[in-house]
Amino acid sequence: MLVVPIISKLKQHSHPFITIGLILINCLVYFYIQGDEDSFEIAAYEYYNTSGLMNMEVRAYEQYLLSNGNIGGLPDPVTINTNQDLRIQLYFQMRGDDDFVTSLLNFELIKITDTHFLSWQKLRKNYEEKLALVISNSYGYTPSKATLLTAFTSMFLHGGFMHLLGNMVFLWLVGSMVEAITNRAAYLFGYLLTGILAAWSYGFIYSTCTTPLVGASGAISGIMGAYCVLYGLSKVKVFISLGFYFNTLRLPAIALLPFWLAKELYSVQTIGDISNVAYIAHFGGLLAGATLAFSLIKIQGPINIEDQEETMLTMNADLEKGVQYMAELELDKAREVFNRLLTDDPKNIEVLEKLFETESLGPNPASLHRTANSYLKHLANTAEHNYKRLLDTYIRYAQLCRNDLQLSPVLLLTMLILFCKKGEIKEATAIASTLVKKHSDSPKLPRALLHLSIAADKNNMPKVGSNCRTLLQRKFPQSSEYARAMEVHNSTSDSTP
Repeated sequence: MLVVPIISKLKQHSHPFITIGLILINCLVYFYIQGDEDSFEIAAYEYYNTSGLMNMEVRAYEQYLLSNGNIGGLPDPVTINTNQDLRIQLYFQMRGDDDFVTSLLNFELIKITDTHFLSWQKLRKNYEEKLALVISNSYGYTPSKATLLTAFTSMFLHGGFMHLLGNMVFLWLVGSMVEAITNRAAYLFGYLLTGILAAWSYGFIYSTCTTPLVGASGAISGIMGAYCVLYGLSKVKVFISLGFYFNTLRLPAIALLPFWLAKELYSVQTIGDISNVAYIAHFGGLLAGATLAFSLIKIQGPINIEDQEETMLTMNADLEKGVQYMAELELDKAREVFNRLLTDDPKNIEVLEKLFETESLGPNPASLHRTANSYLKHLANTAEHNYKRLLDTYIRYAQLCRNDLQLSPVLLLTMLILFCKKGEIKEATAIASTLVKKHSDSPKLPRALLHLSIAADKNNMPKVGSNCRTLLQRKFPQSSEYARAMEVHNSTSDSTP
């Protein structure tokens, strides 16, 4: 049975940078650091199989099985030596038998007094050196020789591509939702801490285990536990699969916690011993994440959770209502709707655009200038994606106010630089003129004239460039901007044939 949350629409300013960073790190580690792991693993097996070490340890394993009541024992030596598939199967069976490996390495099965002990010890040492080249063996969390370092590094390693893919999907689904409502530093700290605690919980239960634990699922389980507690009674949408039945439903997030805990315990009891999945680590991570989230709420109080999906639906309905008011020229009502929406989401670009369109229809210059400041500022700050909209909006605004720009010096300079980079010299010149007329004492003016001087020369508009340098000479003769403008102009003139 699978029950996973469906990610809600996040607000524009709620970018899950930490979650994306963690996903990228896990992928980079798997593809670039663990990339040659299989070849080292194969080399270690080939050495184990051909050096004579396997034959020695197979005999020791048969003694071990017999002493533990396994009367059936192993196939006869001839069969083992001639059947490569059986040898591979036996190799992994012995490696996965923690009690056998522990007894073997404690010299209980091949004793110091045995005649072949020294040769076995030498072969075993060489084999372990080859195994150490496998990143998962060296930096995975092995309970029988656990360290804090491997508890940390193990959460960035994975046993295969599908293991990585499954974990990263869950990290995105749950991690982005938790990051959206918490401090990013606290979120990252919680992820790493619950990952370590999940590994320790596995080591506490399986203290003699000699197989390394790898994977981000312990840390992700911690985030899942925190998700349940932080979202609490807020209803979230989840996807349910019973194999033959699929559906979605909405239920309180906290209801997922007992289900997920029970599912992991059930898995431990039913398939834990025959599965490569560390269900106990998942259980420990869930408990650790839930406990940390409870502590966070205790310290700073309940976190206000918005139902993102319902909020977006409400916002879209209100936006449509505002557009309808605007079409009917009921501008005051349209302004009221758009301003109310911007109170909840000040950087919503669609609402800002509609409010600007509303102000362009109405006889309220003060409102037009105020809205233009907000809208153009947001467009300038996101010019990488919104440059065309920025240019069109500026031109429209300049036409409406007949170039009587009532914009802040910082915004004017930002747009001037952007326009200069794109070769929009006409618009940049108009902005520079506004700075000269209305903000002649602004420290931004010399920089604006410098940029325009360089861009004008570059775009074959020498008169504009010359005027900029003249103004710099008159108003700021000692400035570094004037010296730089002359230096660039002279170097350009010298290189022109």
